[in-house]
Amino acid sequence: MIVEQLIDSQVPTLEIGMSIKDCQVVFEKCTWNSLPVINKTELIGYISRAQINEVSTPILMGASFSGLVFYNHQHLYEIYPLMQSAGMDNVAVVSAKGEYIGVVSSQSIGKCLLNTLTYRGEGSIVLLKIFHTDFILSQLARIVEENNSKIVGMMIENIDNYYFVNLKINNLNIGPILQSFQRFAIAVEGHFSSHDAEALQKRKFDMALRHFDL
Repeated sequence: MIVEQLIDSQVPTLEIGMSIKDCQVVFEKCTWNSLPVINKTELIGYISRAQINEVSTPILMGASFSGLVFYNHQHLYEIYPLMQSAGMDNVAVVSAKGEYIGVVSSQSIGKCLLNTLTYRGEGSIVLLKIFHTDFILSQLARIVEENNSKIVGMMIENIDNYYFVNLKINNLNIGPILQSFQRFAIAVEGHFSSHDAEALQKRKFDMALRHFDL
């Protein structure tokens, strides 16, 4: 998923020449902490709510602009860590020529991730603990596929030279897969499934109904 596909049309922009009052009105109508400032197709930078209240000139030239800029061809995996580390809830997107295109927001990224098979698809999560030099992705994929399943998502955490590998598998029946991991001496730290979650919620609901003799 590239940045250009993540542009959020709901994020407003401020333009050079707008009055401070008009800018304050824009901020009052949205929840963003900062907004991009443009001059036609040129990105000037960003200005925050606090800066708007401090600017005394009738145009936004008195503010100090800084912040990240993403190019439209960059990938989601490349930009998201940068966005998080900078503490920004939206970042401007420009073309290869530097022309302003739009804004990618934390909300548009979240919607994108939630629409992927990794998050929306029915299946199970298997958490593996593997020493970092023993991690071989092809081996994990082969074990899963030999049990008539597919890996549709993966997240890896590195803790004390161990990889904690979260695999999203498109199958609710993961018993044979767990046995295969154990046979290859791959430590299974935990496993979860959407079916288990639904069953747990149903049991809680059934127990609640008993109090009402329903």
